[in-house]
Amino acid sequence: SIELYTNLMALNGSDADYPGQRGRAFAEKKMYRQAIDDLSKAIDLNPREMKFRYERGQAYLKMGIPKEGLIDMQYAADRDYEKAYLYLFFRHTAGP
Repeated sequence: SIELYTNLMALNGSDADYPGQRGRAFAEKKMYRQAIDDLSKAIDLNPREMKFRYERGQAYLKMGIPKEGLIDMQYAADRDYEKAYLYLFFRHTAGP
């Protein structure tokens, strides 16, 4: 699917879903740096879509960069993205 979304991005570079989907595909393969790069492109193209922030936050956390990850999670949660809110809620209630 990475190749498919690469080709789609070449055809239509203004559609945020293509780098967003490719970012997800990279994350599934544990290629978090590439995922973050693509999800950042998706955010630049469509900053109102909170799923990109949430997924980039997840990638940062999986890379061991919690500060950046939690910033993205909080940003998405503050804009009522439920997955991010639930992540932060359960992280907070689980304790150390």
